Amino acid sequence: MIKVIISHSLLKDYKPSVGDLVSFAGILQAIPDGVVEDGESWHTDPSLKEKKEGHDRTIQAMVSYEQFAKYSIGMAVVISAFVAEGWVHVPGSFDENFSRTRSAVIMQRGEDELMFILVDTVIDGHEPDFSYEGQTDFFHKFAKKYFSENARICRAIVSLNSYAESDHYKISMRLEPDIPGVKNRLVSAGCPFRESTLSINEDGTSEMKRERPEVLDEAYAASLLLNAFTKREWLNLAQWMREELDYISDSVKHRHYVGKIDYLRYICERAISWADRGAMPSLSVSTGTVCVNGVDRPATALHHDGAVTTVTIFSDSHGLIGAMRSLPAQFFSAYSRTSGLIPMVSPEAEIPENKDQE
Repeated sequence: MIKVIISHSLLKDYKPSVGDLVSFAGILQAIPDGVVEDGESWHTDPSLKEKKEGHDRTIQAMVSYEQFAKYSIGMAVVISAFVAEGWVHVPGSFDENFSRTRSAVIMQRGEDELMFILVDTVIDGHEPDFSYEGQTDFFHKFAKKYFSENARICRAIVSLNSYAESDHYKISMRLEPDIPGVKNRLVSAGCPFRESTLSINEDGTSEMKRERPEVLDEAYAASLLLNAFTKREWLNLAQWMREELDYISDSVKHRHYVGKIDYLRYICERAISWADRGAMPSLSVSTGTVCVNGVDRPATALHHDGAVTTVTIFSDSHGLIGAMRSLPAQFFSAYSRTSGLIPMVSPEAEIPENKDQE
């Protein structure tokens, strides 16, 4: 007889009745007492117990990677490497803001060990423009003041080399300084946003449902950026971006960033600067279309007091956002709104501004 306890957070409004078929997956570890009366088991043998604990940490590391990779493979690699050595990710240290004042990964081991990890991702050899390099002293002072005197700081540099033909990334990681036992165990990984997933129907049958479209829906991409600005849904936008996203801005000043994390840090930190200058009440966002090379392209526009200041279009890569371009000012008059003007929301501040970050 096996008793399974399912939390209310999983059941939500569903109340099982007698005869219902409930499917679940996991690892069942049970040994009848009679089988091990004269033998060794992980309950009594220290070496077997250590082996089991190592296996459990490996499983937990895999789960952690799956949880975070859709937002950032770099962060997922770092978190899973620490989890494999018995560290636990502190909830809330990864949220709807990618600015460098918010996105430090916090890990804990036991009651006393607290680690702030500053994660930078190198994409196809391109060093990040928005790096944590030189920021360790600031975060060390912050961690000691607001968290624990014993808090430590570590910078993690994850290198990802993309292979478009196979939709995979070659992975490596280094830590500054090295943390004993913590290492990257992933040689390569596929795109975390899978093309399809297995779905179980109510009648018990299964089928593969496609999650990632064959070609990017550019109008949907435009709505994702709008929601990021107006609802702080940056995580939802992030999972639809390719890790090697290419961003070019010709709207005000030419900028070129490689990698979705670099773009997300850039735009989130710009939003913080707009809020600091008191500009937010004048800023709004809309979606619409703009004619580029004779083709109407879905776009997201930023407005200042109703006037267009930026128009961004999106390009496909494997069904996700592979490139973004903010068009030159001469395209602003060609932009046609299909949605209303929605006010931009201010980012939530969490830690004191780092004056040295610029």
